[in-house]
Amino acid sequence: MKLQSILAALGALILAGCDYDAPITEKPSAKIDERLLGTWLQKGEKPQLLRIRKYSDMEYVLDYDGLFRAFFSEIGGKRFVNVQTLEPAKSSERKYAFVTYELKDEHTLVVHTVNKNVLPDSLHTSGEIAAALERELKNPRLLDEEPAVFIR
Repeated sequence: MKLQSILAALGALILAGCDYDAPITEKPSAKIDERLLGTWLQKGEKPQLLRIRKYSDMEYVLDYDGLFRAFFSEIGGKRFVNVQTLEPAKSSERKYAFVTYELKDEHTLVVHTVNKNVLPDSLHTSGEIAAALERELKNPRLLDEEPAVFIR
């Protein structure tokens, strides 16, 4: 699978970037941001719906050309979203992508993916991924330049 710029696009983002074997942290480190809940439309050539639903106080379910689980991890004071594909059914085969987001206003969601050239997919454990992210937090190339933009 692949991931480009929660949540060229989140599906392209998520489907294009689910390359990591483990999340940044094994468990969520923050409660969900309820401002994200709802239905968003991706801007661009091929607009697509992103539905963000509450699964629990700590996790989301995303519907964006497939189903995904998402939760927060904080590293060095920066919040990342772990996005895990829920397909295939075998949990050992499910991969992760890492994104950040910004709510420009209550109607505009901007999503950036972590750059695979900075955080290589050769990292296999949460400890390795978290340590590498911590080292790269100040790297201006940590996030891909082209975000996915969604409107409500």
